[in-house]
Amino acid sequence: MKERSRKLVVNHDRTDYYLKYENETNTPATYKRNGREYETKSFKEWLMKHQDDYRPDQVERKIAREILENNIIVTLKETDELCLFKDGCFIFGSEVNAMIRTQITEISKDIEGYEETIASRRMVFEFIKSMSFYSLNEFDSDETIINLKNGLYFIKGFKKIIKNPNNPEEFYSTANGDELQFETAHFKPHDPHDKNPYKSFIQLPVSHDPEATCLETDQFLTEVFGFDTVPLI
Repeated sequence: MKERSRKLVVNHDRTDYYLKYENETNTPATYKRNGREYETKSFKEWLMKHQDDYRPDQVERKIAREILENNIIVTLKETDELCLFKDGCFIFGSEVNAMIRTQITEISKDIEGYEETIASRRMVFEFIKSMSFYSLNEFDSDETIINLKNGLYFIKGFKKIIKNPNNPEEFYSTANGDELQFETAHFKPHDPHDKNPYKSFIQLPVSHDPEATCLETDQFLTEVFGFDTVPLI
C-alpha cells in the first residue's frame, strides 16, 4: 500500500453555493435583518433545483478513490467479490475486506468533521465495487503464461505482437520501458509499480531460477531423447 499523499477536507459551509448563485443571477443570496443574516427565498428555491449539480464530491466516494489509487483492487462481475493484487496474484476473501476496512478507518480519521459509521463504510465498499468491475474471463486468460512467486514465465513470448522481420528473437523497448521478446520463452519479474498487472488467481509456489539445475531430470531426458537434444528441450 502506498503512503497517502494528501489530507482530505470536508466543507460543510454553503459559501460556495452563495457565490455560484450570485454569479449566475447577479443578486445576493443572503440579506441582513436585526443584526442577523438570512438566506433569500429565491436562493432557497434555486438551491432546491441545483444543489445536486453543484454538490461537492461525496466523502465516501473520495475515500474509495484514494483506496483504489493506493491499491490494485478489482470486483468480479459474476460474484460481486472484491479481489486484491498481492505478491504477483489476486487474492480474495476476509483478508481483502479486512484490509479495506482498516484503510477506511485510517483515512476517515484524517478527514476534518467526518465520522465513520457502519452505513458510511458500506457506502465506501459499494463505491469501490462500482469503480473496479472486471470479468472472470479476464483472469488467467493466457495459457502460455505461468505465474511464479517471483514473476511471469512466458512460454511462447508475447502474443498479438508483430514479429521483427529481421530477427524473431530480438528484444524491443516499448514506450513504458518494458522489454518485449518475440516468440521465445522468457521470464519477467513481478513489478510492484505496475498498475495493470497480469490478472491471475493461480500462482505456482516456486521461484524462477535460470541457473538452477536438476540432474535427475537431465538424466531422464538424456535417456529418452539423447544427449544432443537436451539443450533444445
